[in-house]
Formats: sequence, C-alpha cells, structure tokens
Amino acid sequence: MRWLLVGVLLTAGCTSSVTPLRGELFILQSIAGIPLPAPYAENPNLNLRIVTDSLWLTSLTTGERHARVEVDAAGKTQLNVEEFDYVRTDNHIEISFRCPPAALCVRPPHMVGTLTLDSFVVDQSVVSRRPLVYRRMAILE
Repeated sequence: MRWLLVGVLLTAGCTSSVTPLRGELFILQSIAGIPLPAPYAENPNLNLRIVTDSLWLTSLTTGERHARVEVDAAGKTQLNVEEFDYVRTDNHIEISFRCPPAALCVRPPHMVGTLTLDSFVVDQSVVSRRPLVYRRMAILE
C-alpha cells in the first residue's frame, strides 16, 4: 500500500501546475470487485486496464483525475489527467468530466457515488464498470 501511495504522489507531480495540491485525495482500490490493475470499460472489446487512479477534489466544485492506463498487451502505459466539475450534497457526489471543444461527449454526470469516512464508492457510471471503490487518503491544506 505504501508503494501505491508513493506512485500516486509521483504521478500527481506530473501535473502542469506548479501550485501545491490542496483538497481531498482518493485512490482507486478496485473496479467491479477486481483489485488494480483492472479492466475499466464496460465494452469487452475495449481492452483498457487502469493501473493507478486518483481523484483530487481541489476546490468546492472542481477536481482532477490522474489515471495511468495500460494501453496495449505489452503493458505500455499512458498517464491521463482530466479536470472535472462536481456537485456534493452531504455524502453524495456527482462528477462531470469536462468535454473538449468540438468533441462529442457522453452527457454528464459521468460518475455518481457516496462518501463514507474512509472511501468514495462510485455505484453509477456512464464511462466505466462499477462499483469503483476509492480510499480516502488525505485532506491536504
């Protein structure tokens, strides 16, 4: 587990921003009951596996996702960084990833889940298998 956190923190250091990360940090533990690395997409013909994934709630309404994805059978990986907007009502969160200009995107919200004291569980998603279980790691100031 310690190496996973170190890997995520190193991955987080790859952002284009030089400002310190602030907010809440969640690290993905499993997808549809399978520990990482795990298949991500609902489509069985799309052979994507998530190696590491983190959600940073960087403000009261925005965040960043850092996901390392296995892109081929040889194990080559690619880091994807996505900004998102979210709405939080008590322990309920709805995440909407930002759509690039002129792109055709799936209608948001893309991930919907519940917060507990130690996790964020996504039980509704239009972009991935579910549930996605994220462990709450820290509140950064």
